[in-house]
Amino acid sequence: MTEITKKQQYLILLATSLGVLMNPLLASMLILALPNIGVEYLVSARDLGWMSTAYILANAICLVPGAWFVDQIGYKKSFIIGTAILAATAFLAAVSPNYAVLLASRALSGIGVAFLVITGIAIITRVFPPDKRGFAIAINTTMVYIGGTVGPALGGTLTELFGWRSPFMLIIPLVLLSGILLTLFMKIEFT
Repeated sequence: MTEITKKQQYLILLATSLGVLMNPLLASMLILALPNIGVEYLVSARDLGWMSTAYILANAICLVPGAWFVDQIGYKKSFIIGTAILAATAFLAAVSPNYAVLLASRALSGIGVAFLVITGIAIITRVFPPDKRGFAIAINTTMVYIGGTVGPALGGTLTELFGWRSPFMLIIPLVLLSGILLTLFMKIEFT
């Protein structure tokens, strides 16, 4: 097995932590953008509820089959697939010409995030030795709470300053950075 340096360990931790940050960030950032989306697409408040529901439902449905898929192709490839899906669907959401496309992109984003959630902790447990694993998992888990905490304020600020499409544009470089870091610094594949 190839030895992983401390620098590689922490860069992999950064990559996986950015990946798990996407789930609560995406789920909470759009809450304050919903009225603007409803106005632009002439969508009722009831139908806007599907923005969150489609994302959460797709995410939850894909966790179990996603775990099987991850076992088949490996953690690194699955994480990179998740980042690619999420970056593509965030872009699709940002340029969506109508509410149906936006809603579909939200559901597909949930699938991409499922891959990041499934693989994040699994990668950390294989990269860090047992005596450092608790610290690494704590950092990774902290990112979940940071995303849920800053998401509404960040999403509201971005929406107010740049429009409701801007939270999606923020996700793209963050998730791509996550995938690039993992690609560059995780030289081995775990299954």
